[in-house]
Amino acid sequence: NLVSVIIPVYNAETYIRRCLDSIIRQTYKNIEIIAVDDGSSDHSGQICDEYAEKDRRLKVVHKKNEGAGYARNMGIDASDGEYIFFVDADDYILDNCLERLLNVAKKENADIVKCSWIKGSDEHYAAYPIMKHYSIINNVDAFRTREMNIVVHGKLYKKEVIGNIRYPKENTFDDEFFTYKLIYNASRIVILKEAYYYYYMSPNSIMRGRRKKQPLQFIKAYEERIVYFDKKKESLLSGISHKELGIRLMLAFISYSN
Repeated sequence: NLVSVIIPVYNAETYIRRCLDSIIRQTYKNIEIIAVDDGSSDHSGQICDEYAEKDRRLKVVHKKNEGAGYARNMGIDASDGEYIFFVDADDYILDNCLERLLNVAKKENADIVKCSWIKGSDEHYAAYPIMKHYSIINNVDAFRTREMNIVVHGKLYKKEVIGNIRYPKENTFDDEFFTYKLIYNASRIVILKEAYYYYYMSPNSIMRGRRKKQPLQFIKAYEERIVYFDKKKESLLSGISHKELGIRLMLAFISYSN
């Protein structure tokens, strides 16, 4: 089973080597790596090209800057894998990440397998043992539980779940316009407790810094999500989305008040 690993790359020369190294050394070898250079003004694209010369599994796409969402779209369009996994250029994954997620996906006939992730600013990665027990849920339960977050990374997707769904025009909170549709398309979702993904909080991350400057963009995303479920006559999921929007607004208000 070919796994396509898609990396949107923008001015990440400080971290892209670590990201690529973590993917290249995966214990599961049947992968293609698609690095989409989103108009970087530093040496990120050149670094990706250098890696591609050494590993034929790596394909590099150079494009003008349109945002991480559009870069992921291009990666999806260029992918040939049966499964897709997204990694941000700042981040990296454990050596057995793809092997573990794919084994579970095949065993459980899962459409999405989600692992846990560690968030930090250092490079220490705690060792997590493989656990025998994990949760299997359907798409409705996925929206009920707090275990299924809306970020796109840290999840292995069957490509058919993504289908023709793509990110909208550049938006800071692009995952919130995209991932819920994939979750809704999934019949079987597995949630693992083990952490295989390191979400690196780099002090000068451009993409993550932009989110802080436009913190209320999520409102539009939830409004679109509510309309999406209303059109599909999913009153329960529409109600859950209303509730989630209310919680997010309350948290935003508290944040601004402080």
